[in-house]
Amino acid sequence: MHVPDSFKNSYARFPLYPCNLVDTGYYHSTLETYREQLEDDTGGLFIGDSQVAHIDLPVWDAVLPGQITPATPPVQPGAPDVLDKWHICDDTGLKDFLSDESTLTAASPVYTGEVATRPDPKCRYIFPYPRHARAPLSMTRTMLGRLFSYYQIMPIYLDFLTTFGQGSRQRDLRYSGFRGRTRLSLPPRQDTVALDLGRSGRHIQMCYNLKSVACITPPKTTAKKDMQWSRRPVALYHHFDVVEGNALWVITSGGRYFRDRLEDTVGLPGRAEDRDYSTLEAAFRSTFVVHALAAHWAKEGWPAYIQWLEDVVEESTCDAIYGARGELIEKKYTPDNIQSVQYYEDRTNEATMILESNRDVLAALSKYYEDLLADTDFPLRQSCRDNIVDFARQLQDAVHDTHMQASRARLVVRIAADRKALVQSHLTSQATAFQHQASQKMEFMTSIAQRDAIMMRIITFITLVYLPATFVSTFFSTDVVKYQDQNDFGRSFYTSSYSKLALERWLQITLPLTTVTLTAAWWFFSREKKRLMLPS
Repeated sequence: MHVPDSFKNSYARFPLYPCNLVDTGYYHSTLETYREQLEDDTGGLFIGDSQVAHIDLPVWDAVLPGQITPATPPVQPGAPDVLDKWHICDDTGLKDFLSDESTLTAASPVYTGEVATRPDPKCRYIFPYPRHARAPLSMTRTMLGRLFSYYQIMPIYLDFLTTFGQGSRQRDLRYSGFRGRTRLSLPPRQDTVALDLGRSGRHIQMCYNLKSVACITPPKTTAKKDMQWSRRPVALYHHFDVVEGNALWVITSGGRYFRDRLEDTVGLPGRAEDRDYSTLEAAFRSTFVVHALAAHWAKEGWPAYIQWLEDVVEESTCDAIYGARGELIEKKYTPDNIQSVQYYEDRTNEATMILESNRDVLAALSKYYEDLLADTDFPLRQSCRDNIVDFARQLQDAVHDTHMQASRARLVVRIAADRKALVQSHLTSQATAFQHQASQKMEFMTSIAQRDAIMMRIITFITLVYLPATFVSTFFSTDVVKYQDQNDFGRSFYTSSYSKLALERWLQITLPLTTVTLTAAWWFFSREKKRLMLPS
């Protein structure tokens, strides 16, 4: 089988993907950045060496009767020639599946043998999938380089592919976009022509990603606010040869959700016209069904998710709107209430951004196919005009539906922001009322303290007045001073006696001592009061 040397050299250097591609349209520095990103693999995009047992690369071939298929037995032996399913479990199996019979010996650094011995099937689906959106792809870096080099997949698809395998980080899942390339001019670049493989060098190719959302908890067994939702991105690469009619799809999505939908569409349960590859026009029309499925995927789940956001925002803030007012209010607001509303507002903002991204991607996909109708080098411009117009209308309907959901989400954002401000005002009023109550308590405590202080001063004054007299009286009652005759037992010979001299002495000592005590106390309190009033 004859293939151009440019393809052989490119495929032989598959470990350097995407720097080895024949026709990229990118500067070498950009390709080198992509290659370094794949080599570093800091995001955990690929399966590690210790997990090779988990390698699984599903491939589906839509085979026409009589077409040669790979020698490896399919997953479903004896199945009708609608979809042959394959599971590739290592790089050697992938090499055999691609009909690569080349070898590299130690004596010769150049590959010998045919790098391709079978033509491309009419339609092939390849699923480098992770178990979920944040798990690594079920393939190795070597397998990706070999596969993408064999099919010369445009490097921009790596931007969509590397959003997977991000562990617990989901911020990169917000990235969305559409990229398309058209190679329809005559004559085609000879280094891209491999007629024996079914590659004419004239083709269209594109890649894009879309996101849906799904509830991952049973809605009837969980409180509404505790329901968990998961974003489900899907990244698609599509290549269609407009001369040979061969189509290639590389589809990456977490789990089997999108793959199962696709099987129901292009497999036996689907319509026969959706898997008709008998003519060039029929093969081209059959590609629309995958795009339409992706467009439906981009709309799915969002109405229920937006409704859930509306409900939880309403549930979290209904007391602030419809609850009792004034002194009748019973709900006690806390900062947790504001955090809850802020969380839902952030989720809604994120949903708005994703919906707008989906809308832009679908609009770009529609415009890409509409532009083909204006390209005079497009051989199906006349024969498939009606099909392209109908498909563009379907996409415009999806764009309109997505725009409506984005408008709903923006309304929820405004409602959440207004409700958050209202809850915050309630929290502020609640804090003000608490401060007022605390102020009243402080005033009451201050009045009590003032009253106690007055009482203490009165008690202190009385104590200061009576203290000298008490001291003098106590002193005069001792044996130090005697004004009446007493026997040895301390009893007076007279049961009662008045001593003028004793009273005079008592007054002479008590009154000056009391005056001195009060004066000293007044001086001390005045000095302390001045000290407290002076600035420190």
